[in-house]
Amino acid sequence: KKLEQEERHLDMLAGELIKLEPRWQEIFAPTAKLLSLEAVSSKLSNNTLLLAYFTNGNSFMAWAVTATGLAKTLHIEELAGETFYARTFLTQSLQWSQTWDEGGTSMDSHRRSRLSQRLSQLLVKPFEAHIQSADHIVVVPFAELNLLPFEALSYQGSLLGLQKSISYLPAASLLQHFHDSDPLAEGALVVGNPENMSYRCLELEPATEQNTALALNSLPIAAVGADIVADMHNTQALIGKAATEDAVRAAIAQHPKVIHLFTHGYIEPDVPLASGIALANGEALSADEFMGLDLKADVVILSACDTGQGKLQGSELNGLARSILYAGARAV
Repeated sequence: KKLEQEERHLDMLAGELIKLEPRWQEIFAPTAKLLSLEAVSSKLSNNTLLLAYFTNGNSFMAWAVTATGLAKTLHIEELAGETFYARTFLTQSLQWSQTWDEGGTSMDSHRRSRLSQRLSQLLVKPFEAHIQSADHIVVVPFAELNLLPFEALSYQGSLLGLQKSISYLPAASLLQHFHDSDPLAEGALVVGNPENMSYRCLELEPATEQNTALALNSLPIAAVGADIVADMHNTQALIGKAATEDAVRAAIAQHPKVIHLFTHGYIEPDVPLASGIALANGEALSADEFMGLDLKADVVILSACDTGQGKLQGSELNGLARSILYAGARAV
């Protein structure tokens, strides 16, 4: 009974949050506002190809969409004469993806090559003609495919990422939140090597007086990088003790066109919206806090570990990058 009461209270709080900030609707109910095919097409530029994927049971489906509409649909239940099993395919995709993080040492070269060919045959080859005529590819993955580096897939004797620019969307419906470059946005916010960075792991809760947080190493090279990037944008970087949460929030309120963060990132696998980037004096900006910001930036660059990761919830990868897109950034 107490659990039911708490769940009702949580639902009430979620409803109040959505009233205050409608963008949270897409977190709590990501299927609430689906775009039609025509609406998706209208959001694509002439030389852009959107590839969306879906698996279920023994079925694999994919769609190629351009600015003129649906270019191709793929629906298969067999591959190379064998029954297609979605779970096996997604597991193999994840294994292949992990070899890139581990330098290829976790899988023998023959098996890795065979998996690479299998993935390319299914994800790339059916759409080669449309890929060839596109300058840019937007990939909408599904489930474990969110963790797969499409740039590393084979394409016409080379790697796809060496021939085409690629970006990712957690869901095609996110296109409704995208906008042209905001005329009010200008300048850049650059943050480098905040002083006294620390991180409180949720697994350590409740924190004790002796163990309240984990100290994070200083990043002197990040400060150098921040100075270089700041010079490129004719601005002053927030470095060391200047890189506080208040200073970063104040700078974001000025609507910078570019945001570049050279700092530590951290991920909370069980609570992805608690993942974030470390700032000075133990402060941080978490994924849920980013959701409450009004970003007008053309691009947010996260030069920090783990910031591209998250937790698979349903078909999407929920984490920091997704929250920044919801907050209004045009790219991460």
